[in-house]
Order: sequence, then C-alpha cells, then structure tokens
Amino acid sequence: MNAMSILLLIAVGIVVVFSIVVGASPKIRGFLFPSTKKESVKKQAQEAVNEIISKDLKESKIDEEIKIDKIQKCLLQKEKELGFILSEDDINPLIIQLLQDEKDNKR
Repeated sequence: MNAMSILLLIAVGIVVVFSIVVGASPKIRGFLFPSTKKESVKKQAQEAVNEIISKDLKESKIDEEIKIDKIQKCLLQKEKELGFILSEDDINPLIIQLLQDEKDNKR
C-alpha cells in the first residue's frame, strides 16, 4: 500500500469514529450542533407574554372601578353576615387580591 491510501484510510477512520461519538453522546452533539429549538421556544414565550400584557391593557378603567365597587359591596355584606369590622387597611388588600384572583381565573 502506498502512503496516499494509508492516509485516506486514516482519515475515513477518524470521520467514522467522530460520527459514532457525536451520534452516541447528546451533550457533545448539542455542543457541536446547537439547536434552533431553544430560540423558537424563547420566541413563543415572548409572544405569549406580549399577548398577556396587551390583554391587560385593554381592560378599561371604568370596568375596573365597577369591579371594585362590586367587591366592596360584597365585602360589606360578608362583614355584616359574619359580624366582623374591617378597616380600610384590611379592605384594600382584599380588593387587590380579589381582582388578581379574577384575572387569574380568566387565564
């Protein structure tokens, strides 16, 4: 055998061994050939966040004030039923929490 065919066999052997190692190890494959899947997942997540933000901005102030009034009436009714006396410091966080619960239930 001449030197050229020996070098060709060595090169083919190296390529075969490299292919087997890369194919068998996902960590090496991910390092050498990064996937674009991560970028598409990030893009989908960003679009979902933008959609949520835009939906929140669409709700008008009048609707929010009406909801707050309904919640205050409900809290006053529960206060009378249970015999509790709630201060403004108690009512304001409850209103905020109930509004957030309503938003979470819509999603």
